[in-house]
Amino acid sequence: MQFRARRANWAFLSSALFYSLLSYAALLLFSLNFQPISTTVDASWVFAMNYYAHGPELFGKDLVFTYGPLAYLAVPENVGKNLAVAAAVHVALWCVLLYLLQAIGEGRHKASGILILVALIFSNRLYFNYWDYLLVFVAVLSLVLLIRKPGDLFPLGILALVAGLEFLVKFSGFILIALLLAIYAASRLRVVKQTSRGERVMLLLAILAGPIAYFAYNPSLSGLIGYLRGSLNIAAGYSAVMSTVAEPALLRNAAVLCFSLAILTGFFVYKRLVTVTGAAMVLLFTWMAFKHGYTRGGPSHAAIFFGLMTVAPAFLASQISWTRSRRVLPASVCVCLMGVSLFFEGQVLPVWNLSWWAPAYNLRQTAHLFRWNQMSAMLAAMSDESFKDSLISQYSAALGHSRVLFFPWDVSYGSRGDFHAVPFYTTQAYSAYTHYLDQQSADHITRASPPIDYVLLEWKSADTRNPFVDVPVTWNALFSGFEPVPYPGEALLLKPRLPPLPIRFQQIATSTCRSEEWIAVPDRATPVAMSLEMRPKLTGNVLTFLYQMGPVNLEVRTRNGLMVLFRVPPDTVSFPFPINYLPLNIPLLHTLWRENRTLDPIIAFRLVGPGVPYFNCGAIRFYDVLGTSVRVG
Repeated sequence: MQFRARRANWAFLSSALFYSLLSYAALLLFSLNFQPISTTVDASWVFAMNYYAHGPELFGKDLVFTYGPLAYLAVPENVGKNLAVAAAVHVALWCVLLYLLQAIGEGRHKASGILILVALIFSNRLYFNYWDYLLVFVAVLSLVLLIRKPGDLFPLGILALVAGLEFLVKFSGFILIALLLAIYAASRLRVVKQTSRGERVMLLLAILAGPIAYFAYNPSLSGLIGYLRGSLNIAAGYSAVMSTVAEPALLRNAAVLCFSLAILTGFFVYKRLVTVTGAAMVLLFTWMAFKHGYTRGGPSHAAIFFGLMTVAPAFLASQISWTRSRRVLPASVCVCLMGVSLFFEGQVLPVWNLSWWAPAYNLRQTAHLFRWNQMSAMLAAMSDESFKDSLISQYSAALGHSRVLFFPWDVSYGSRGDFHAVPFYTTQAYSAYTHYLDQQSADHITRASPPIDYVLLEWKSADTRNPFVDVPVTWNALFSGFEPVPYPGEALLLKPRLPPLPIRFQQIATSTCRSEEWIAVPDRATPVAMSLEMRPKLTGNVLTFLYQMGPVNLEVRTRNGLMVLFRVPPDTVSFPFPINYLPLNIPLLHTLWRENRTLDPIIAFRLVGPGVPYFNCGAIRFYDVLGTSVRVG
């Protein structure tokens, strides 16, 4: 009788704890994070995702980015009906999330449910700031139910819907879901005779969820191919071009978490507490969390990793068949790992502030939606303040009702006038990480229909990169196809050049690529371009795939002794780019484009940086640039 009483007490207490945590988590996650339109580099792509969401431009055909056509659901702004639609979808996903959490904690699985809820509460700010990761979390919950009850069609159906939605929201998040799904599908197809026809059909739908979702958005095979190829190029190029070195302390913390979880996962497999399939999912999730958090090594990105790493131990523990003999040790070790991850996150974010744990701000954001007119006026006033001293205020009158390309990235200028912001193919020029993306960007400029009326060109760069070496094919398209308008201002206002300059390249010399050795540029009074053959070694490909590639820098020296160092995308510099007439700042750019001359030419350069040893450097080719009247020196 005593044993039954203790068991009943435990059941009551565990149920009370579970539903209390579920209610608390529900409050923390009932939210909609939205911001006013502004002018920073991140705010510009956020506006672009809202601005281009409803056409006439189409993702895959006219533009690509890390995010997709439904990205405004994750980063909604007061553009059209985006906020209202995003709010409805957020509420729907919130209901699905609560259902899955309740299902995971059913019956004798309360301990699993409690661990999942603790992980969700610990990492709640991650989903508020990055709603696309909440889609990933819902996919993980669906997989937990499928591991527990293979062949269950309901969680499989939810997984298919979430995969399709994430395909159109954020491609990198979809890759994570797709890889987890692939592991599960492979495990089920190994025992295909034990699967029902309904399960096989649902598995196929889940695997094809991404393309099916795209066809619902744009029924075009060429559009789908463009979307996949462009998104994959951006995803692959990101690790090679956008990488930054993390602080040693952040890397050490990541190593502690990753190795601890890997050892724990191996131990659980050895003890047959979890299946090989489930362990593979946890390890894959951990690796992708590391990629998402440490390709850009700053604290804000590392916080993404730590947030996801509160989920990974709970994902592992939730796969255990919970009996009394197996309950204490796995739960305590996993909770310790979750606590360590939260502690590490507290070193980069204000985890220990009340705002992290209180749902007040979330609920205030949601409450704003019920005061629509007041909220719209507030957002408009905040946007006006942000743009008050911005460059676009100098040019909006001249642009009128025209079609304008903003180079390299300030798409948010499109909110400040009657003109139409034409999309750059990769949305922002720094995202054209590969020659394919650069070529597509140039083609979309030269073949734009209707044609582009103006280009508003500023000198802005990411990570000490030269904005024109970033995209040499696009530079060639802009320089040959557009000429300056005599308009005062810091930026260059360009109009179509009729006819375009017939620029072509004639090879004049070659040189051998030697790391860190100065190489002379041919001394000419006419423009010289050059190209670099840089093919990654096997070690470079492996490093980029698993983690990141270190920077490859080009250091140049001018005739007057000016030394400038900038990072280059290794794949794009295979196409000829300006060298002796390369502008190094905005005054030199104005002189080159307005006066067809450069006063301080580059006379030598060298390749430096931690990424250089991971490349096979082939020939360096120099070219005469024909078809232009630019004078050098």
